[in-house]
This record gives sequence, C-alpha cells and structure tokens, in this order.
Amino acid sequence: MLTTDNASAARDVDREFFNRELASFVPDRVFDAHTHVWNAAVASFASLDLPPTVGYDEYISLMEDLHPNRKLGALLIGSASPQRPDGRAPGNQWVADQVARDPTFYRGEFFIRPEDDPEWVRQEVRRLGLHGLKCYHTFASQQPTWEVSIPDYLPERLVKVADEEGWVITLHMVRSRACADPDNIYWIRRYCEKYPNMRLILAHSARGFQPAHNPGRTAAPGGLGQRILRQQRQLRTNGSSGHHSHLRL
Repeated sequence: MLTTDNASAARDVDREFFNRELASFVPDRVFDAHTHVWNAAVASFASLDLPPTVGYDEYISLMEDLHPNRKLGALLIGSASPQRPDGRAPGNQWVADQVARDPTFYRGEFFIRPEDDPEWVRQEVRRLGLHGLKCYHTFASQQPTWEVSIPDYLPERLVKVADEEGWVITLHMVRSRACADPDNIYWIRRYCEKYPNMRLILAHSARGFQPAHNPGRTAAPGGLGQRILRQQRQLRTNGSSGHHSHLRL
C-alpha cells in the first residue's frame, strides 16, 4: 500500500517512457475534470494500491507519476454510498477542505441524493465553496439501479438550481446502451436545452470509455452521439485525453 509519505508507484521505466513518448504531447497545464478524494474515516471505498486517505497532497504526489512537472488543477469529487448515509456530509466537507488548499486551480462538486431539497443544496454548495453537483445511480430508489432513468438519480429540480447558480453537473449515465439509449438522449437534451446555464459533464467519454470502440453509438438518433464524438476528437486534438464529454447543445 502506498502511504502519504511515499505516494508514488512510478518506476524508472515509467518515467523513461513518459519522457520518450508523452512529454512533448502533454501540455504544461493539466486540468483533471474527474478525480475522487476521500477520507478513510468516512470513505465508502478504498484501494490497496492507494493511501487510505487521499486529499490535496496525495493527489499532487500521485499525479506527478502520470504527468510530472506540470501545473495541475482538478475538479474534485467526494465519496458517498447509500449504505453509509452518515458519510456523505463529511465527504462533501472533505472535498471543500481540499479545494480550499488551492481555490485558483481546484474546483469541487457536492454529492447529492435525488430526494435532496434544492434550496438546501443551494445553501450547502455556497457554504462549502463548491462549484457543482455529483449524482450517482446507486441512490435511485428503483431496482436495478443500473437501468434507471436519469431523473431517478438527477431530478430536474436540482438541475434547475444548477442552472440558476451556473454550476456544472457530472453525470455518469447508466442503462445498457448508454448514450445510444433513447431515454438517456431525451433527458440529456431536455436538461441541456432547458437549462443552458448548467454545464453537463458526461463522465467517462459519455460512458463510451473508448470512442473508437463504439461506432454504433455515434449514429444514435437525435445527433447526440455525433456531437459527443466530435467533441472528443476536438479534445484529443487540443491535447486532452477525452475522458469526459462536456456537452453543449
């Protein structure tokens, strides 16, 4: 297990590969649009390959393995689980504490539940100095959660608050066909078109993971797949991994 004092897994061969193959491609400034931080006291997950607690210091150290000597920034996301409801509030606080370490280059999202009162969410995000919302399908009341509709875990009343405040929302969509699913297409278009001041981040390449492996999804009705693919190509051309799609309709 990596510790806080030795949070590095890079080997000499890894560093040599970076310098040979990637150093000329990775830009001087890197912004990570999806990274999780957690405190061991309340985290709902942990990895044997990472420190039990990951905050600002651990993140900086670990990212040096991936792209050394770059100026880093990130959108930080906490940890929450329906099985540990008492952990969500301290998890959100942990995110806020890490953002406060470098508020110029770091942003954070507030982990929501679908039953949250929108005015309470507005108050908490402002109080914590965060910048958006993170939803997740495991908080939906329907089963199986992997096949639920987007409003089941991201209700419209919370999207409306994000629009009023100019926040981002990170959406890890579900359903087996992902961005080719007609129900997902409907709700993503509805939210983006009705609430244009909200910015929707479709996590994990719109859950395509590798765009080149998903040709069927690029032809999805409504033009959503084509838009996502164009944006991913543009991101890669500009020096980004394309791990996320920042959807603007």
